Amino acid sequence: MRPVSAEFEINQPFGSMKTAGVAPSWTPDTVGWYVRLYGNYQPDGHAGADFKCPEGTPVHAMADGVVLWADWGTKLPGDDSNAGYRKRWYLYKGFPGIVTVIQHQSWIGVYAHLSKAPLNIGDRVTEGQVIALSGGTGGVDPHLHVEALVDNTYSTGGGLIYGRTNPEPFFGNGMAAAGTITPQSTTPTAEEDDMFTDQDRADLARTKQLLLSFQAAITDPVTGYVGQAALAVLRGGAAAQYVKGDAEDTIYSREANGLLRGIPKDEWDVAAAAGATFVQMAQSEIDEAKQVGQ
Repeated sequence: MRPVSAEFEINQPFGSMKTAGVAPSWTPDTVGWYVRLYGNYQPDGHAGADFKCPEGTPVHAMADGVVLWADWGTKLPGDDSNAGYRKRWYLYKGFPGIVTVIQHQSWIGVYAHLSKAPLNIGDRVTEGQVIALSGGTGGVDPHLHVEALVDNTYSTGGGLIYGRTNPEPFFGNGMAAAGTITPQSTTPTAEEDDMFTDQDRADLARTKQLLLSFQAAITDPVTGYVGQAALAVLRGGAAAQYVKGDAEDTIYSREANGLLRGIPKDEWDVAAAAGATFVQMAQSEIDEAKQVGQ
């Protein structure tokens, strides 16, 4: 889904305005002009796409997902160490102004420079839902900046910039329209009928319990980290692999980068309820594959 209506064009596409090797210039609105003002701030080019739209333009979710952050970038977790940047999705705290970060199915959407972001961490959104209003926070002229983070190692090269790819392919054919902001998602109550059996009621109760567990485990409010087990429930099944060592009771999930991360009990309960099982692994192998800093 396009995050703003079609009347607002992309005025700075992904990968544009590379600053590496560009000399400072006094000519306004050139790459050199911005290098003079900000230095070599995007050596590999623009890591997202900018829409030229006025403050207060409705911003739509590009896909279904779960909110990881909706607040000022200055409040993002993590210091300026490498681990700190990872905790805040490699966002510079002073850059995005008010920013909403959403875990979509297999990628993370960043919506920046907003004037209003009323959602809360853990809120579920649907594709096309109005999630915010555009603005000019972060010391910029009013516009909407969006990113598609697909690589949590934050590598650059092969079409990626700090783990970001061109967000335009994620727009699909959906055209955003005017809408209203929905601060909190709700789950409709199932309507019983004469065919609603005891088994149906039991299944519904289990689904509701899974949802409550999922909402509790979906994200760490301090680090913003989304558990793989919780994501598995969102996707409707168990994650690829969970392992357990010989010497301890901790269950680990295998991350996209191949490393292992110890998961808390509530997250494992969600995965187990979704049908996940673990495999036994030698503790020495687990120690080698543990996620650094987790």
